[in-house]
Amino acid sequence: MRSAPCPCVHCHHASHFGGLAGALVLGIGLWIVSDAAQAAEPLGTLLYSPAQRQAIAAARKRPAGESASLIPLKPSTARLDGVVARESAKGTAWVNGEPMAQGAPKAPLLRGTDAVVEGRRLRVGESVDTTTGSKTDVVAPGAVRKGPTR
Repeated sequence: MRSAPCPCVHCHHASHFGGLAGALVLGIGLWIVSDAAQAAEPLGTLLYSPAQRQAIAAARKRPAGESASLIPLKPSTARLDGVVARESAKGTAWVNGEPMAQGAPKAPLLRGTDAVVEGRRLRVGESVDTTTGSKTDVVAPGAVRKGPTR
């Protein structure tokens, strides 16, 4: 004898599909769980290692413009890596890979998308030799040549 139809309009009970559908769902679930349990390879860290996360947390706690090294070393060249200029707030310049907030000690002066580093106005990608004061562009002189005109 068949059971009475379910009054639900969108009913998805396993009893309506028979015992086979329920057994199939249970079998697939057990297969997935057992397959995952047999995988001996760990997934590992997806984004950062614990040491990298500690370094990031320590960098966030340092005042802006303070170097990560314990012994501050003054490089002979200063390279302007990037500039973020804000209209209503202090901007940030990246010199030799270190962020330096506007207003911090020894921070470069921002001039639009340029910055004054070691007394020389630099565009992003340019560097200045701090001992001689000579500027080097991101593209070496003579590296770009004009081809024949058509």
